Amino acid sequence: MPKGFHVAAVLTLTGVSLAEIPLPYISPGNIHKVQIADRQIATQTVARGSKPIADYGSFQLMEVDRREFDRLTASSSSAIARDEYNVVEFLGHPIDTSVEPAQQPVPGRSLHVIHFRGPVRPEWLQQVDAARCRIVTPISYNAYLLLGTERDLAVAVKSAGVQWSAPYAASYKMDPKLNSGSSMQVAIQLLEDGEWNVATLALIESSKTDGQTDVSKALGYVNVIATVAANSLGPLASRPDVISIQPYATPKRR
Repeated sequence: MPKGFHVAAVLTLTGVSLAEIPLPYISPGNIHKVQIADRQIATQTVARGSKPIADYGSFQLMEVDRREFDRLTASSSSAIARDEYNVVEFLGHPIDTSVEPAQQPVPGRSLHVIHFRGPVRPEWLQQVDAARCRIVTPISYNAYLLLGTERDLAVAVKSAGVQWSAPYAASYKMDPKLNSGSSMQVAIQLLEDGEWNVATLALIESSKTDGQTDVSKALGYVNVIATVAANSLGPLASRPDVISIQPYATPKRR
């Protein structure tokens, strides 16, 4: 196994594709976010009916409608558009959660995504922790991948600051650079889990079309490199312990 594979896989999931969102990003719906440094302007904005999200000391984050958003960003130098906080990045699949319907946790134990309304406050995470859910990894912007039971996740998604949540869908795990050929070499990252990993590794073996399967463990993840049939990528991504599937090129020796 090439050194550093597990690190690269985690970093990709947590948002190296931020440049894919042009800034300033403007959400397509009527829910927008504005960062306001001037407290007097923030107070006036709330008085006009806007919703304060959180006070970060040097600025306040507000949720405003489109009319107020346009007025603030056009007239005040202390107001900064922050609609990128409405976006979650999944391996190059950006989702604007201000217009994407939330979904309830699935039965049993599962991976679930929660997206906070802004930069994460410690008290928000304390509520998630109190729900007995495991935080697996952060995801840009201001989102987290959780592991928990249906009951515990249902409590976590009601934590303060949560804007949106949904099961960790197969489409979120698959790199858009995966092709539709007959087979390809891929890097598959699994959450290390004694119950789930056995079946997933068996599926990878049965999907393999060539060569050996390289498996290593690090930092709570199982990292696999294998050449598999392209039509197996969907079923693999649907496995509950799969974190990501990405194309993999064997490093060439110099």
